[in-house]
Order: sequence, then C-alpha cells, then structure tokens
Amino acid sequence: MSASPSPTNLQSAAPSPTNDLPEQEAAEAAATPPPAEIVQEIVELKKVVELIGYKGPGLDYPRKYVQGQLKDAYVRQHYKSPVQEYDSTCRDIGAHPNSHVKELLTSNGIALMSSEVLGGESVSLRQTYVGERGFIALLPLLNSNTRWRVLDASNNGLRNEAVLHLVDMLLRPAHAGRRFHIDLSRNPISEGAGKALMELIKLHPGIESLNLSMTKIPRHLIERIKCQIERQRKTRNPDPHGTLQDATPRSVEVTDAPKAAGTDEAKAVGPDDKSAVAGEDALQDAAHQPSGEVDEPDTQDALEAEDSADKTLAENAEAGEAAEDADTAKERVD
Repeated sequence: MSASPSPTNLQSAAPSPTNDLPEQEAAEAAATPPPAEIVQEIVELKKVVELIGYKGPGLDYPRKYVQGQLKDAYVRQHYKSPVQEYDSTCRDIGAHPNSHVKELLTSNGIALMSSEVLGGESVSLRQTYVGERGFIALLPLLNSNTRWRVLDASNNGLRNEAVLHLVDMLLRPAHAGRRFHIDLSRNPISEGAGKALMELIKLHPGIESLNLSMTKIPRHLIERIKCQIERQRKTRNPDPHGTLQDATPRSVEVTDAPKAAGTDEAKAVGPDDKSAVAGEDALQDAAHQPSGEVDEPDTQDALEAEDSADKTLAENAEAGEAAEDADTAKERVD
C-alpha cells in the first residue's frame, strides 16, 4: 500500500501562477520598445562617456602660450582660490591680470564658489578686452565652473590657439551635460578654429548656438557649421532652459560698450570699430530680405564693409599682441 502524498508535496507539485508572472512581465517588457525620450537620453549619455577631448585637425600644431597637451591650459591638480589661481596662471603664461575678470571672482572681498565665478551661469567678457593670452589665463576658472551655459567672448582678440583649448575643455565629461550658447564673433579666428568648432558641434550633445560673424573663418565653413547645429538640434529635446534670450542677462544683450583707451585690460579696439558694426548690420539687413528681393548693391556694400572690418580686427589684434609681447620682454629685462 503506497503512502499518500503529503500536503507539502502536493503544494510543490501544483502549478503556481504567481511564479510565472515575473517572467511573463519581463518578456512583455523586452518586447515593448522604450519611449523615444529614454532612447534619446541613452544616446546623449553615450556621447558623454565618449568625450575625451579634442582629437581633430590642428591638435599637433606648435602653440605659443601653453605647450604639451591642450588640457594643460585649464586642468589643475591642486585647488587654489579663484584669485590665486588666476594670478598664478597669468604669471605662468606672461599675461596681465585683468581688473574686470578679478571683479568676477569675488563678492565683497570674499572668494566666490567655483560655480559662481566669472558670472556663474552667464559669462560675459563684452565689457572688457582680454586678448588671446588673457583668455587662456582664465580657462582654469571657466573649467572649474560647471554651471555656465552662456559665453560671450566676442571682440576680445581670440585666435585659433585659444579656440582649440576651449574646444578641448568642452569635449570633456565635466561639461557634457549642459546646453551651450557661445559667441566668438568679431575675433580674428580662421579656418583652423572653424574646423575645431565643427568637431565640437559633431561630438558635443548640447551646442545650441554659436556666433561666428565677423571672423576670418571662410563663409562656406560657417554655413556648414550652421547647418550642422540645426541637424544636431533636431535630434535632441529642446533646451529645457529656453532660448538664448531666456538664458542671457540684459547686460549681455547690449551693444558693445566703449573700450577704455590706454589700459592693459582694453588694448585697442579703436574708432574704426564702427565699420565692423556697420558691416554686421548691413549683412543682417541683406539676410532678412525675402528670397528673390536681395538688393545686390547693398549686399556688395555689406561684403566690402565686412572685409574692411576683418582687416581692422586683424590689425587691432596684432597691435594688442605686439604690446603684450613688448610688456613681457620688458618684464624679463627688469
């Protein structure tokens, strides 16, 4: 006579509908495609992980101010207060500390936190002139501020070397999770800078706008950069902070303030600067005319004005560089 199965055995032998439920849910989840928003976040996250600095054209060109790797211009191993860091970097590359920049590093004599230096979320150099050497000197501060989204470095004598350092800095994970609006207009930067900026737009997941008007970058390359920005913007969600106008304080939107003549911080953008403004206005007027109604003489005048403005910017930048080099030579003699 066989023994009857115990209640325990019967319970284990009976099918359990609840045991199969997690497997069924997992199968359904695997079959359901994730929402488009999640897919986009994964794509942007992958781009962040892949950012390892600038590796494009011009990487190995000889540089004037900072030798070695591009990141050596802005990466620091030991913490210093913002003012100490700025003064130290200025000494290292032979730049004069800029009084306006120093004002953006403290509040009532107290050092600002890294996220607040240089204006916090919006960094504007529009009220001063730092030159290429001076811009490179403030890059460690810009790198330590992982909150800024707007940079106005227009009309500040920047050249290709400064742009390569900036691009390399932005192509690092610390600056990959934000949207950026950058104004590099009215600087004597050329094709080398344009190629580096094109790489930045292709690789960085958040370049919202880039102003390159009144520079030496070829027009065909500027058009390609504009088209690439538009293509990239269509592949991602809108900027959660809104447009450039929403992100930019009023002080950044005003027209160029007069430069104080004869100071170290404001070398030279002279009276001929009016031709640059006129050229830019003429180009904008021509660009806003309806298709088929562009007035050819006005467009030609605009192009001539732009060429004149380019020449003026180049002469002013060269004069500023020459003055900086003369000051450096004098310091060495002393």
